[in-house]
Amino acid sequence: MTPSDSRAELTQSGLNLIQQAISIFDADMRLAVSNRPYQQMFDLPDALTRPGASFEETITFLVARGEYGPQDDPAQAVRSRVEQARTFQPHYLERARPNGMVISVEGAPLAQGGWIAVYTDITQIRRTETLLQSRSAELSEQLLAHAERLSAANRQLAATNAQVAANTAAGAANAADIDYIAGTNNMDGHIFASIDMPAINKGNKKVTE
Repeated sequence: MTPSDSRAELTQSGLNLIQQAISIFDADMRLAVSNRPYQQMFDLPDALTRPGASFEETITFLVARGEYGPQDDPAQAVRSRVEQARTFQPHYLERARPNGMVISVEGAPLAQGGWIAVYTDITQIRRTETLLQSRSAELSEQLLAHAERLSAANRQLAATNAQVAANTAAGAANAADIDYIAGTNNMDGHIFASIDMPAINKGNKKVTE
């Protein structure tokens, strides 16, 4: 084994320990390097993970297997992805795979031509985010319901207080009317007594037969 082969094997061993899937294609769009998670993630045959494998052949395999969902024109789906890759532009995207896995794909061009792509399984992250969002929505609904109940209770309390105040005011008004009537009756009684019964206010007379 030459020193060059030894370094290549060491590099490959290191790449295989990385959990993310990695692929590097050269300027001719042929596979230069990939790691074991790359093959495992996409369930690729050995022929498509060896150096020199065509990017177009890899995409053709994935499209035919349904990796990108149903395609009305599979050949066009392959061409569009190859043409996009040929621009060697940095890119980032997230997509759901047919098996339910959600992956992020981050690509970056290389100075000598070609590009490196890193594929990350973010399924658990998305599930956690969805769970948190649903819990947040549930809590928001509970808070809104509690706020509505509290508001209704406050409205009822305000109505009750208003009724109590109204009853108190009415009671006070009635009491004042009663006092006024009683006072008037007392006054009328004195006047009546003074006018109709004058003997009451006069001294006693001695009556003889």
